[in-house]
Amino acid sequence: MRITKVKLLLAAAASTLLLPLVAGCRVGYPFRGPGYDSTRGVIHPGASTQVFIAITQGDVEAGKGRHFSTQLDSVLGTMKAHDGLIGYAVRKQLFGPRVWTMSAWIDRESMELFAASPAHRRAIAEGGIAPASFSSAFTYVDVGQVPLSWSQAEQLLEAEPKRE
Repeated sequence: MRITKVKLLLAAAASTLLLPLVAGCRVGYPFRGPGYDSTRGVIHPGASTQVFIAITQGDVEAGKGRHFSTQLDSVLGTMKAHDGLIGYAVRKQLFGPRVWTMSAWIDRESMELFAASPAHRRAIAEGGIAPASFSSAFTYVDVGQVPLSWSQAEQLLEAEPKRE
């Protein structure tokens, strides 16, 4: 009886200590793409000294995780066919609804052509992201900064004015 109480106390203490650590865990795809090499950096022939970065974040609506994943796979599959893509990364909270995307393009026009594609428009309309949670940030960076770290991406998102 006494051992069971000790085990329960230890389990409660462990969950109290570990829950904050686990709650902040994130999983995702590392930065990759047709215009990027992990050892050489940006290799896209159309890239100049500055490239365009698009960052998004949003919360997947309850019960729509599987649908979101299907839409994400569709978008990533078609994204690779866009000439101006350098690369992309995706990240999600392990125990939470938040999702982030980061993509690098040779210029803003290339990203806008992709954003207007049927797969991307469908994902925006039907993807399962709660509209009130969605935010985005866009910037040009020196080609040598690609990929941005996730902390840099989050700082750019935080600097964007919030929608009311």
